[in-house]
Amino acid sequence: MKPFCTRRLFAASISAVFLGAIILLVWMYIFRQPSLPYHDSFGKNEAAEWTSYGGDWRLQDGSVINRSDESGAKIVTGSSRWKNYEIDADLKLDGHDGDVGLIARVSDEEHGADSYNGYYVGLRSMDSALVIGRADHGWLEGRPVSLPEELKIGAWYHLQVVLF
Repeated sequence: MKPFCTRRLFAASISAVFLGAIILLVWMYIFRQPSLPYHDSFGKNEAAEWTSYGGDWRLQDGSVINRSDESGAKIVTGSSRWKNYEIDADLKLDGHDGDVGLIARVSDEEHGADSYNGYYVGLRSMDSALVIGRADHGWLEGRPVSLPEELKIGAWYHLQVVLF
């Protein structure tokens, strides 16, 4: 084989390897993230796709529980590719003077209260209210909506958030 053909074959082989590596990395990025419809794996005692920021998170009886009083503790999953979707969750507040809820369209998350970009919808025990707000490493809260009855500590509440 002539040296020119050998060099051309070698260059083509190297290009194919790099192209294959790029395709593999893109594929891993796309399919590594949860896709819709999404259902948690808590019932199987698994939560590998979730990332915690503070708190002491445990799986128990098909639920995820935070055993910490740390303010701003959160556990996050999802994908920035999700556009219009809804989240359904059953939530229970185990302690007094706190809140429990869902964050959505989350990015740039860190440890600490309001340390993310995104939205929060939750139940607050202090005034038995539904709270909706926006975090941008700070907090902007909408007007709280009083619940029809006092929030009961230890009771389960179903929360549905629809995002468009």
